[in-house]
This record gives sequence, structure tokens and C-alpha cells, in this order.
Amino acid sequence: RKAVLYAIDQESVMYGALQGAGWVNKAIASVYSADYDPAWDEADYYDQDIGKAIELLAEAGYGEGELTVSIMCQYETCKPAAEVVQANLAQIGINATILVADTALFSSYQDCISDVWDINIMFWAAKSIGAASLNAQFNAAVRENGMTFSGIKDAEFQALIEAAISEKTYSQETYNAVQDYIKDKAYA
Repeated sequence: RKAVLYAIDQESVMYGALQGAGWVNKAIASVYSADYDPAWDEADYYDQDIGKAIELLAEAGYGEGELTVSIMCQYETCKPAAEVVQANLAQIGINATILVADTALFSSYQDCISDVWDINIMFWAAKSIGAASLNAQFNAAVRENGMTFSGIKDAEFQALIEAAISEKTYSQETYNAVQDYIKDKAYA
């Protein structure tokens, strides 16, 4: 996962997807969210480093052309972003196919991570994404398969999510703990 994240030129994805009418978000919360921590802007959130990406891929046992991934994008409007990611992955020797899914197909594929898609590109339109986004994307307890939207099954991560979305335990610290864990594990 880290090799893939280091391969991606985040600015190019933003320009390819939104013609520059956006920003690169280095966190799980929108800059408009009450949960957003401005310190996240200064963090190195897998800024593109092709050399490091190739090194990590080799450490994982993959040589050039030995790995193929499927990129699923929600709606045709996400396809330009998927094409940028596809080109970035080619730079480190990963082959990628793109599947554009309409809403019905996208919804039916959400629990088919290993069978249908490896990377999911979707747009969030809300200005205030915070705890609700954590619940939708990362709370394995709300999904039938017991995994997060991204196919993660991690008890420690689940405990962090539950602390960050609970009214009793929520704080900026619990939210930051989720952000730090996601970054460390390359979950998003």
C-alpha cells in the first residue's frame, strides 16, 4: 500500500480530476470539518517519491510488471483521476485497469474488494466531513462483511474508530489517533 501511495502524484490527480478546482487533502477530514487539525497540512502524507515506491515494491517481492491492480471509480467524472493514478503506477511497474461504475454497480461492488477492485476513487462533496465519514468509510461494525469500506479488518484500528465516533470518548486526540494510524498503515 505504501508503494502505491508514494507512486501517486497527488497534485496531478487533483488537476486531472478537478481541473485544479480543489486541493490535496492530507487527512481523513476536510479542511472545513471541525475535526480538522491544521498541523496535518505540514505532514508528509506520502508525497510522490518514485524511488521509494519502487524500493517498497521490491521489498514486498514485486518486480516490474509483476503486479496488476484494478482501479474502480465512481462515475465517469472520476475517470480522469483514475487515469492519472494508472499512469503514476505504470512509472513503478504496476499495471492497472480502470472500471467505471455507476451508482448501482458501485454499491454492489463495495464489499467485493479482492474480487473486483484494489483501489477505489470516489468524490466526497460535503464540506464538513468528519466523524460521519469515519463511520461510513472505516467503521467495520456497520458493514456486513466485518471489514471497512477498504477491506481492512484490524481490531486495533476498529477500537480507534469507535473511540473517535463515540460521543463519550470523542476528542481531537482520538480523532488524531485515527489519522496517525491511517497514515502509518497506509489505509487511505
